Amino acid sequence: MAGTDANGQFPPGTGELRIPMDPIDPNNPSDIAPIWNPEAFFNTMVVNGVTWPKLEVAPALYRFRLLNGTNSRFLNLSIKPTDAAANALPRTLLPKRTVWIQWPNGRFVKDKVKVKELNFFQIGSDQSLMPNVVAVSTGFATPLVGRSTISDGRVIYRKRLPSPQQALLVGPAMRADVLVDFRGLPNGTIITMFNTAPDAPFGGFPDVPADPSTTGQVMQFVVNTALLGDSPSDEIRQLTGPKWQRGRILNPQTAATSPEQLVLNPIDGNAVTVKNAAAPRQLALIEEESALICVDFDLAGNLVQVVGYTPVAGACQDAAGNVHPTALPMAPKTAALGTVDAAGQPTPTMWSDPVATVIDSTTGTGEQWDINNFTVDGHPIHVHQVKFKVLGRAAIGGGPSVVSDRKNRNQGVQPTENGWNDVVTVYPGEVASIAANFDINGLYVWHCHILEHEDNEMMVPLCVGQPGVDCTPDLF
Repeated sequence: MAGTDANGQFPPGTGELRIPMDPIDPNNPSDIAPIWNPEAFFNTMVVNGVTWPKLEVAPALYRFRLLNGTNSRFLNLSIKPTDAAANALPRTLLPKRTVWIQWPNGRFVKDKVKVKELNFFQIGSDQSLMPNVVAVSTGFATPLVGRSTISDGRVIYRKRLPSPQQALLVGPAMRADVLVDFRGLPNGTIITMFNTAPDAPFGGFPDVPADPSTTGQVMQFVVNTALLGDSPSDEIRQLTGPKWQRGRILNPQTAATSPEQLVLNPIDGNAVTVKNAAAPRQLALIEEESALICVDFDLAGNLVQVVGYTPVAGACQDAAGNVHPTALPMAPKTAALGTVDAAGQPTPTMWSDPVATVIDSTTGTGEQWDINNFTVDGHPIHVHQVKFKVLGRAAIGGGPSVVSDRKNRNQGVQPTENGWNDVVTVYPGEVASIAANFDINGLYVWHCHILEHEDNEMMVPLCVGQPGVDCTPDLF
C-alpha cells in the first residue's frame, strides 16, 4: 500500500489499508502485525546524499561503482542525451560524438556520430571483475568479444536481452562496476540517468516503468570541456598541426584504456567444487497468508476486511461454505525463508527456530543451493561470508527462466552476472541455483535484501562447521 506524504496524506488515487490489526480483539482478532509493511517505495531519488544531483564531467572515460541502496526498489538504469528537463531529444537535436578512426597507415580521420543512448560498459559485479567487458544499453547486453566490437563509438553485433525493456538491472544491495564514455561529446551535452523499473515490487519484465517525473530520473551529467586534462587518465589528442599528426594521443602512457581494449581477470570456472551436485540444498522463499482476515478493495481503492468470510485453502468462505468471488486472504502476512521437502513442498523457518542450514565443512565446503521462489515477487537474496557463482535459473517444476535467451542457451544467467556475486535475483515461480565455498567456520545469515523483508522473518542463520562447536549450541 502507498505511504503518506509529509502532511500525512495519501497520494491521489491510492488506497489505505483498513483492516484490523489487534491480535486480542475478542470480536475480531487479527494475525497481521501492526508493524508489518511488506515494502516501501518513496518518491525521491538520492545519490551520494543528494536528491537528483547534477555532475559536471570532462569528455573522458569515467568509472562509477553503482550500489542500489534502496529499501525495496529494483533499478533499471539507462543513460541518454536529454534537455535540462530530462526530455528526450528529437533526432535532429541529438549530440554528435567526435570519434577518431585510425587508418591502416596510422593516420587518424575525424568523424561525428549521433548519440541516442550511451552504453554502460560493465567491468565488475558484486565481488569481482567480469570475465569480459559487457556493453549494456536498453534491450541489449553484449560481451565485447569476437565480433562484438566497437566501431565509430557504437557497439556492433549487439546481443539482445530477454526483454527489450531491460537495461542495467540492479536489485537492492547489488553493485555494478561500470565505465561510461563521455569522450567526444560536445560541451554542454546533458546526459540523464533514467530508471524504468517499477514503483512497486518487481517480478520481471514487462512492467510499468517508474514515474518519469520523479523516480524515473536518477541524476544528470553535464559535459564540460574545460575539465579535460584534470585527470592524467583523460585522453588528450593533438588537434592542431599537420593533418597527418592530428588525432594522435599525446599521453598514451596514462590515458585510460578504451573499453573494447580492456583485458579483465577471467573468472575461474572450477573455483567451486560442489560436494552436493547430485542433491543440491533445496531452500524456499515463502509468503504466508492470513489465517483469519479476508480482504478486498472497496470502490475508493482501500483494502478492507470482508466481514463474515475466513480464509480456506487460498480462498475466502462464509460459514455456509460459499466462496467469495473476489476476496482473498490478506497477504503477505509475513515473508519467510525455509526448506523444500522431497515432494517439492515448502516449510517456513522462523528466525527463532532451530538452525535449519548446517554445512559440514569437514567434507568439503563447496555447495550448490537451489533457491525456490514460491512468492509472487522477485527477491534479491544475499548470503553472508561467501561470494558465489550464479549457475542458472529455471521455472519451478521445469521450463526456462523468464531471463533465458532463445533456446535457453544461457540457462537463465545474464551476461552481467558472470562474475562473483553475493546477491542474486530469484524471480517468482522460479528456482535460482548458486554455488559457493563456505570455507570459514562460524555462524552467519542469509536473507532477502528488501529491507522490510529481512527485518520481518526473511532472514535466518546458517552454521558452517559443527553445531555446538562452531555455532552456539542453544541454536539447535
